[in-house]
Amino acid sequence: MIGFIGYGNIGSALVRAFLSHGVPADEIMISTRSPEKLRPLLEEYDISVVNQDEVQTADILFLCVRSSDALNVLKQLTSFKGHLVSINGGILLEDLSSVYSGPVTKVMPPLTIEVGRGIVLLCHNRICPTSKTVEELFSKVCIVENLPECEFPVVESITGCAPAFFAKFAELLAESSGLSPDESLKMAKETLIATAMLLDERKLSLNDLIKKVATEGGITEKGLQVMDDELPPIVRKMFERMH
Repeated sequence: MIGFIGYGNIGSALVRAFLSHGVPADEIMISTRSPEKLRPLLEEYDISVVNQDEVQTADILFLCVRSSDALNVLKQLTSFKGHLVSINGGILLEDLSSVYSGPVTKVMPPLTIEVGRGIVLLCHNRICPTSKTVEELFSKVCIVENLPECEFPVVESITGCAPAFFAKFAELLAESSGLSPDESLKMAKETLIATAMLLDERKLSLNDLIKKVATEGGITEKGLQVMDDELPPIVRKMFERMH
């Protein structure tokens, strides 16, 4: 059984990703303080909604609560004997292992996992240097990268944060275009999807794609010149603020 404590944005994305990639609904149970959030899910799947005592019978238990609550919740799981999976980037494996003596995996799944794409970062504590069960579970859904915990913050800036950055940049482009919100959203969304597909299917590098779009003297080249002049310090400032 796979258990979940908490059903926020990432927790719900994980549940839906596993369900849509072959994990049977009767193998998932969820414990949450906000059961009303489960209503749309329960209309589609026969998921078990359980209390915190019952969810501790899971073989794999996903801790999907706020980082500020995670260790306190973990301390309450006195009967759990399975494999703990934490999605809390701000909590170290060392801290989790100081509370729970069993196998622990730390994962950083992107929100895009809900649609079966993206890269999930994971690392294991010393009790489970590798965990085939957890890694195989995630590999059904997306690409798995097993990394040292110390590398998580920088890599997650791309795998986890970038969807919001891409969306924000598209929003700013749309606002500058003068188009209606609906029209600009449609064009930005389709262009983002098409760009990703082009990179993937044609095996292009980012620089290859830039060269294909930006003809000499054209409007794309002029826009890129502004980005080259002004964007690097902004991106550096973003990384400094995040880390």
